[in-house]
Amino acid sequence: MSKLSTYVHVPMENRITVTLLCCVSFVCIESLRKNWRPALTHLSNGLRIIESLPMSMLNRLRDTVSIYGSVNNTEEELGMDYILRLFATWEVSCALFAENFRPVISIKLYRGRELDDKPLDEFESITQAHRAIVQYTRDVFALVWLFRDHQGDDQFWSQPIPRRQHEILSHRGDCMGGLFERFMAKPQAPPSGTGEHYSVCLDMLHYSCARLLCENLRRKKSREPSSAENVARYAELVSIADRLHQGFAAKQSETTPFSRSFTLDIGIIPPLYFIIVSCHDPKVQKGAFRILREYPQRENLWDGISVGNLLATAKNMGHGSSHPLKESRTMSSFPHEIPAIAEEKTGFDLNVQHGHQDLVQAVAFNAYGDRCATGSVDGKIKVFNRHKDGVWHHCDTWGAHGGEILELQWLPPTVYPNLIASLGIEGRFKLWAEDPSAAPGRRFSASNRATTSKAAYEMRSAKYPYRSFSMKHNEETRHTYLALLASDGRLMVFENEQPENMSEYTPIDELSICTKPSRGEEVSFRVRFDPNPDPCYNAMQAGVASDSLALVVAGMAAVKIYRSRDVITTSYGVAQMQREFYLALEVGIHRGLVRDVAWAPGNIRGHDIIATACQDGFVRVFRIDTPHSSNEGKSWSTSELARYENHQVQTSSRAGQLNDKQQHQSGLSASLAKSGSHAERHFSGQLGQVKHACKEIAKLDSHRTPVWRVGFDDDGQILASTGDDGKLDGYAMIAPRKPWSREDNHHGGGSGPIFMPWNPITAMSGIVLKKSGEEVNVAM
Repeated sequence: MSKLSTYVHVPMENRITVTLLCCVSFVCIESLRKNWRPALTHLSNGLRIIESLPMSMLNRLRDTVSIYGSVNNTEEELGMDYILRLFATWEVSCALFAENFRPVISIKLYRGRELDDKPLDEFESITQAHRAIVQYTRDVFALVWLFRDHQGDDQFWSQPIPRRQHEILSHRGDCMGGLFERFMAKPQAPPSGTGEHYSVCLDMLHYSCARLLCENLRRKKSREPSSAENVARYAELVSIADRLHQGFAAKQSETTPFSRSFTLDIGIIPPLYFIIVSCHDPKVQKGAFRILREYPQRENLWDGISVGNLLATAKNMGHGSSHPLKESRTMSSFPHEIPAIAEEKTGFDLNVQHGHQDLVQAVAFNAYGDRCATGSVDGKIKVFNRHKDGVWHHCDTWGAHGGEILELQWLPPTVYPNLIASLGIEGRFKLWAEDPSAAPGRRFSASNRATTSKAAYEMRSAKYPYRSFSMKHNEETRHTYLALLASDGRLMVFENEQPENMSEYTPIDELSICTKPSRGEEVSFRVRFDPNPDPCYNAMQAGVASDSLALVVAGMAAVKIYRSRDVITTSYGVAQMQREFYLALEVGIHRGLVRDVAWAPGNIRGHDIIATACQDGFVRVFRIDTPHSSNEGKSWSTSELARYENHQVQTSSRAGQLNDKQQHQSGLSASLAKSGSHAERHFSGQLGQVKHACKEIAKLDSHRTPVWRVGFDDDGQILASTGDDGKLDGYAMIAPRKPWSREDNHHGGGSGPIFMPWNPITAMSGIVLKKSGEEVNVAM
């Protein structure tokens, strides 16, 4: 997704369309692979983007008249309309499968018209009837989501506004039944056996399910057998689905394809699932299961056989009662007729029994989230692999350091073999390489009986011990970068041009980030690379090189951001280009030691976001910008943005330009400059330096105790923190309802999505919850 930053010259509407198309492609690819969890993740990412769109783009989904017959709409408008309807269909379908899946589009379209009781017009065409039913279905799902915690709560439903909202949708459902009957009696009603007739039956199936769902909202949850009247209604739905099933199966053998080109359908699979988990009658459930197993048609993300795999992998992360699927076996009297989907595990163990003999101090996951490394105070590292059954299995244990392990990090899986980096309290940085051909228990170490095993690479400081490190691997150049921060405030950056040779790390720069702490003074240091493969497009337009490195460093009570630039040095009369870091930004508003820093992935938004965890009890979130005027910024020509393919040409040409403007340093002056390079680097406005600006967009104090760790998810949309209270707090960026709210100044008036401050959430993905002496609790 970071490559989309090259499309900044394209209008915002088209950029959003391209991004949503990427999400659609990823959803389709992962669903075809039957990787339901990534498919749901990409679908959620697309819905987040849609949530930030203005209502003027979504209001067309309310129209009962199709825009495809109009000549006043451009291809871009038609394409966006198709994408929005596709996402709206997917979210309603997923809301039936994955508990706590928020129907973003349905809620946005429902807000502001909750008490709209305007009567519906008579149906004059199949398309008009379909659009009205789809809108009614969305409204029902929005109401169910908003009041999901109050099912059967008589006290809640006695309130006038919720009761009135429910009455309006119930009355609208009754009216739609009459409209449908009158439409089918008209001459324009489709004859039986045609594709249009099947479309009407499909709409009736969706309408009936939505109506039952709305009625069930006020009924108390019960496992008692359904009433005879309700069983008859569910049985009628099964018969409609069976007729559709037979019709679709018959069409499979004909040369004329069955087409419903005027709309996007949910299909019969989600309604069948609704029938199975809502109706407690075994005969009705058995009939629905039979159709589900035999259904030949693929519908959007699902097919009749693999839909159960989605049910099994959509993890219940909400509160309250369990997901209906978990009760399907106990509600049924024919357990062997239930597909194997109900027998599979619905997720994985949240508690990893690590077996360390002391407190766990560091935890790290690999890029795929299926391997976990833990480091303990006893100096040992343990690696666990998550198998397909969702259970974590022990892989290897070895003595890595002579004391407490401070930090762990997995290198990307594209680097072979798998590598784990660790840093101990004694100040030694080590790289551990896995031997995949070795037996379990000897993958990362020749023997786990030794006190400390031999690492593939080791580095230590001659003066002051290292206290933090960070690594970054560039997939295009295959270069690996290592940053080490010592306890005296010295920052050293190394480069490895051959990842296969792990012992060749060449120093590229060394500087001091702060004054040396006094003896006995409590210290806190942390360093992190920018995880994004490229700088954000606004930074590149301001003059930041496309291959520039960025670091966020916490030294005592200050947070600083360093960028690299290319400078020319002369050795023995030969000019060569080298990287040099300069101070781009300093944040000095913290009132205590900064314990941790994090840089958010996903800088496609046009700016960077960092978060800090401070001893004063606050988690602060900052937005990093590179202010520049349109006259000062770079153009988006290929010559200025192309990289790596012509990197050498750029380097030589840039060196030539610099030679015309400044004299080469002599060997003596270069040596003198090198000897003084360890001092603090301040912004001086030299060539290649770009001034950065920051703004505090959130100040979170939910811990009310010192905060020790902070981290983002892979999309940069979810923030998590842990403190002395022993709790994990999660926050998510959400779009405001009103674009003119005060939060819009977070983007400085620029284009793009508008985000509110970080709001608390209850579920997050791939972040360490807490560490205790016996268990490692994680949320995935």
